[in-house]
Amino acid sequence: MSPWDGSVPASRSRPRVGPTWTHPAGNPARSHADSHYLLTVDPQSDPGARVAAEPSVHARLEDALAEPDQVRVLHLTGDELRLPDVHIPPEIARLTHLEELHLEAFGEIMLPDALAGVTALRTLHLESVRGDVPSVVLRLHNLEELHVTFSEDGRVPPGIGALTRLTRLNVEGVDELPNEVADLPALAALTVSGRNLRSLPERLGEAVTLRHLDCSYTGLGSLPKAVCRLANLESLDISMTLIDELPLEIAALKRLRVLRFAKPFPHHGPESYATRVKQIRQPWGELKSLRTLDLSHQAIMSVSGNVRALTVLEELDLSYNEMDGLPEELFSLSSLQRVDLGFNRLRSLPAEIAGWNRLEELSLVDNPLDTLPVELLNAERLRTLDLRRVPFTVQEIEEIRARLPRTEVLCSNESAGP
Repeated sequence: MSPWDGSVPASRSRPRVGPTWTHPAGNPARSHADSHYLLTVDPQSDPGARVAAEPSVHARLEDALAEPDQVRVLHLTGDELRLPDVHIPPEIARLTHLEELHLEAFGEIMLPDALAGVTALRTLHLESVRGDVPSVVLRLHNLEELHVTFSEDGRVPPGIGALTRLTRLNVEGVDELPNEVADLPALAALTVSGRNLRSLPERLGEAVTLRHLDCSYTGLGSLPKAVCRLANLESLDISMTLIDELPLEIAALKRLRVLRFAKPFPHHGPESYATRVKQIRQPWGELKSLRTLDLSHQAIMSVSGNVRALTVLEELDLSYNEMDGLPEELFSLSSLQRVDLGFNRLRSLPAEIAGWNRLEELSLVDNPLDTLPVELLNAERLRTLDLRRVPFTVQEIEEIRARLPRTEVLCSNESAGP
């Protein structure tokens, strides 16, 4: 039997390792100052290994190299990587069954050329990196996911197009992306962030396989028209950017199902970074496939009537705005299941709320409501009603719960008066 007590991962994605760990033999938790690796046992190579929900074995790199055939997921962190230049030894190439590699460095990472011989490698995470992506990464031809977080002066190499099997690219802390990103023939999801990133590659519209684009927390001041040429795009996140208005060309995104357009609070950055939008008059009506729409944190006072065209919308977030009323057109969206109206100025809800006959979750947090309409109290599908920080008395909350026996009614002690 293998001495390692591990598990088979449910997916390739894994949470980051915490600061302390417990060895299965009962040894004291090791210090975060050491380099560690996370070992995932393959039950086919060791049928006697216990299968658990999460990996529980962490040891030094030399221990991993002692049984290289057992290693599937490897995390390296600690003081040995807190150097200006981090050299990963070529012996790592002995881990021929390695599928997922995480490196948390605090300097420029030097990966050995021999790593290109680890053909099983599918996922690579490089965190807190200074300088460029190591050139050997471009020769990891079986790589499917690449996640890079730059601490400063980061750059994605133009040769990124050589990773023909890459389906997910996540790059944080960059000022620009090369046009060659559009040459990735299997790219399905692209996440990019960086306050100084003010444009996207002109050729991005040629990425015909791209279905998910997240460019939140960037310095984009307008939505590049290249994005509007992504005919297969299903989700778009432009939250916490400088974008105030969407171009009419966005109507070409016929398959768009998720649009997140939240804005930053003024205290999240300089005042100039938080443009306060007072009304939303956008081409929503052309995005007829939308299932999720996030318009939170925009200081919206009203919503234009063309939202009535969103007949398949299931989730709507209008929280953290300045709405003191809801337009009648909003209640024609009969497919809505989850609605967040928290942190607005609503004093009442109209009887037309009955139009939301599929509603399952409703948040009214921190609204100065006086009462709730009978139509809401008769909602048969409602499972969660959030009334925290709403000025209802304890008695009123209990009456609401009595009317909605199948609904979880949330309230806070400070919201329920005597």
